[in-house]
Amino acid sequence: MSIKFVLSAVSLVTLSPLVAAESFYHSNIELSYAEKTWTLNTENEMSENVHFKTLIDKKSNISEVSGASAESTDFVLGLAKTLKVNESIEVYGSINLGVNALVAGIEGQEKDKNVAILTSPVLGITYSDSPEYEIDFNVSYDLVNLDHEVDAIQSIYNSTAFKIGAKYHLNSAITLGMGYHWTVTEQDRLNLNNLVLSLRVNLEPVAMFLM
Repeated sequence: MSIKFVLSAVSLVTLSPLVAAESFYHSNIELSYAEKTWTLNTENEMSENVHFKTLIDKKSNISEVSGASAESTDFVLGLAKTLKVNESIEVYGSINLGVNALVAGIEGQEKDKNVAILTSPVLGITYSDSPEYEIDFNVSYDLVNLDHEVDAIQSIYNSTAFKIGAKYHLNSAITLGMGYHWTVTEQDRLNLNNLVLSLRVNLEPVAMFLM
C-alpha cells in the first residue's frame, strides 16, 4: 500500500474543513445494518431529477416460528424521481423491480429454495435546513409472490412499511445515519431490533477530491 494512497484516504476522512457538505446527494453508495439484515444501496444521478438505484438486501434468521428457519436475499434495480419543493424540502418516488431468493424450512426437513419477483414502490420526503443534517420519511410496499408455509408468518413482505431517519454529514463525502422502520403487520412496533444504522459515501465530492 503506497504512502500516497494512505494520505489520500486520511484526507478524505478529514475533508470537512475544506469542503462544505450539502443535503440531497443523489450519487452515493450506502451500507446499512438492522438486526439480521445487511443492505447495500447505490444511487446514480442520471439527470437532474432522475436517479438509477440498485439494492442488495440480505436477511438471515428471519423466521418467527420455533423450529423453522428462513433466509432471504433481494436483488433490486429501480428508478427514482425527485422534486425539490424548496431549498429545505424534497419529495421523491421510486419504482423498484428485482428478485427475492428465499431459503426456508422446518427443523429436520429438507430446506426449500424459492425465487420470486419483487416489486417495491416507494414514496418519501426529505427535509433539511442545515448543510449538516437531514430528516427523511418514506412509505414502501414490498410485493413478493411467496409460496411456502414458513413465509406466511413473515411480516417483512406483502405489507406496507414505514421508515423514518436522520442523517449527519460528517463531511461532504461521508454521511452517517440512524433510522427506525416498521410494518403495519408487526405486533410490537416499538422494537429496538427495528433500528437501522448506515454509512454513506457521497460519490460527487469524492470524485472531485480525487481529480
